[in-house]
Amino acid sequence: MMKKIVAGVDGSTASYAAVKVGIQLLEEEGVLLAVDIKNIVTFYRDEAMADFGAALPRDPDFFEKQWVKMADQVRDQVLKIPRPPTITVQWHTVTLEPGQGAPAKVLYDWAMAHKAEAIVVGSHQGPHLTENLFGSFPLWLTSHSVLPTVIVHPPAADSQKHRQA
Repeated sequence: MMKKIVAGVDGSTASYAAVKVGIQLLEEEGVLLAVDIKNIVTFYRDEAMADFGAALPRDPDFFEKQWVKMADQVRDQVLKIPRPPTITVQWHTVTLEPGQGAPAKVLYDWAMAHKAEAIVVGSHQGPHLTENLFGSFPLWLTSHSVLPTVIVHPPAADSQKHRQA
């Protein structure tokens, strides 16, 4: 059992499952630090392609506002996950700045700076093609982290849908 664990959260069912596993790994009075990496470039890429055919909306802050709106919904879901009353869940947003490297590295560096004892993350959110092109968040962590790293797969029904993508 551990006192402090970082959980990477992105709104996927696998990331919510990772939060649940992180809570189970904590000792009484442990702290789970739920971290959402704010990566507007990736968010823009995914949202603009899906919603706008890669065209830019008129409002230059549109994607920032959309990200905040979605992050608030994810935070609310994470904070509703049942846990023992002695376990604390804290929400943190970490902004990926240009030149910082991969989002997984940012999460890892943040976990190290906050003296986490382990990291838990969901297996992945996007289709395998995207993962092959842009890299795997969990693969980076398992290849580089000196902290114990737990990769949590999405529930079986979600996993089946993902394989078809």
